[in-house]
Amino acid sequence: MLATFIISAIFWLNQDVEASPTAQENTISEEQQKAYEERRRLRREYFARQQRIRHINSTRPKRLDEPLREENLSDEEARDVESVMQVYYPGVVVVIGPVIDGCLCEDGPACDSQVWVTAQQSATNPALLLSRIDDNWTVGPVQTWWQNYDQLLARYNDPPGDTASDRTSFRNEMSQRLELMLEQFPACEIETTAAAD
Repeated sequence: MLATFIISAIFWLNQDVEASPTAQENTISEEQQKAYEERRRLRREYFARQQRIRHINSTRPKRLDEPLREENLSDEEARDVESVMQVYYPGVVVVIGPVIDGCLCEDGPACDSQVWVTAQQSATNPALLLSRIDDNWTVGPVQTWWQNYDQLLARYNDPPGDTASDRTSFRNEMSQRLELMLEQFPACEIETTAAAD
């Protein structure tokens, strides 16, 4: 899963929030009030983070069969799709799925269609979700992010090193990089504009 590398939040973040100290008149100090507010802030951040992780996880590329684009791939588009796949899987035969109308907003406003393409290999059948962006078939931002994430996660799960200390050090480094990747997940243009405002 997406968040397997993430260390669980501090245990008390999951506990019920205690009654507001403002209700405990004359018995709460300013220091306790600040501690309470900090605890509430951390809880908000924790749950917002979990919601973001769930959203990112929901965008993992997969085959979709609807909504179908009104027109299926033209011969020229099919050749373009095959050319893109040859960059990632040279010499393989590809199976092109149905063309889906529309894209995730994270793939940008110029993306209008997507298609799931499987590379027929002897050992595995890897696949990519290709996006039609500015009238060109390519690997879109979300698929690219997931490729990079999965590669990094694979390294985290199979750390090099002769000692436990070496492996722990490597995993700590990978955890930081995975954490950074979460922050760099493609944003919808609308969200970016709203954030700027």
